[in-house]
Amino acid sequence: MRTSEEFNYIDDLLNSPFQYGLFTGDMLSKVEACYIIHGCNAQGVMGSGIARLIREKWPQVYTEYRGNYEYHGLNLGDIIPVQVTNHLVIVNCITQDNYGSEKRHVNYEAIMNCAERLNKFVPNNSIIHTPLIGAGLAGGDWPIIEKILTRTLKPKLAIWALTKAAYEEACK
Repeated sequence: MRTSEEFNYIDDLLNSPFQYGLFTGDMLSKVEACYIIHGCNAQGVMGSGIARLIREKWPQVYTEYRGNYEYHGLNLGDIIPVQVTNHLVIVNCITQDNYGSEKRHVNYEAIMNCAERLNKFVPNNSIIHTPLIGAGLAGGDWPIIEKILTRTLKPKLAIWALTKAAYEEACK
């Protein structure tokens, strides 16, 4: 049985037998309900990539993340969920200790720990939306990350590949 397929609509994934689906586009403008996860560093900085775009669109996500950092610090594998609308929760996943693009910063064990925590937080009948978490500026290997997520997460997973324009905007 196949576990993935490319879909045009989120409802197609929800009603399909597949555990995860592939989508292309601007996840932050298209997803209005469920859960969006993204990778963050443990330094209290959301200065680039998808994290920066989320900070700009939903400032309260950064405020909560920064507050956690200042109050007790951030640890690899932590998740910080923030409800931004009645139907949408953004989850900051602490997947890297530091930041930069000169080497791999993403920590694969932290991704697995975040996924395990998400299983306890997100209902199984929901969809988790994610960019290619950890495989952009954080320098991770997407096939490794994809295996971790698809083998660990229980809710369905919508994996978003950014369009070229959205990727360029995230990398500013």
